[in-house]
Amino acid sequence: MKKQITKEEALGKLESLCSRSEQCEYDLMQKLYRWGLPAPQRSEIIESLKENRFLDNGRYAKSYAHDKARFSAWGPMKIRMELIKKRINSQLISEALRGIDQEIWREGIFKNARAKAKSLDLKGENSFQEKQKLIRYLVGRGYPVAAAVKAAKALEARGEIDS
Repeated sequence: MKKQITKEEALGKLESLCSRSEQCEYDLMQKLYRWGLPAPQRSEIIESLKENRFLDNGRYAKSYAHDKARFSAWGPMKIRMELIKKRINSQLISEALRGIDQEIWREGIFKNARAKAKSLDLKGENSFQEKQKLIRYLVGRGYPVAAAVKAAKALEARGEIDS
């Protein structure tokens, strides 16, 4: 049987974690639940973290959205859905997504399109179906359908995808 963690130990661990990286309230609440702390203590710890500015869902949403857009090349729809799963307020999500430069979105969709195009036969007799696969892939990465179609056409126009 595991040793029960105290409220003070949990608070210290979470303060340390939050000082190293942005965290969201939902993830920390799940961690406290797994550690076996009762609901009132979990709430007190979360409130303490907020008061001492270790925890801020708005700051987390901005950091998460920026990192996923820049480093993982995710589109806005996928980022929005992942933040919703973490129970982030929709207003905070919208603010975080608005804070991302349009150039980052553009670079991300083209990075994804070029990478996927390498694994497709876009020159063969089934090129239409292969282009549809490319568009579906981009939509799955979180980009709107119109943007995915536009990116595929732009790559084709540049000669990066041959018909």
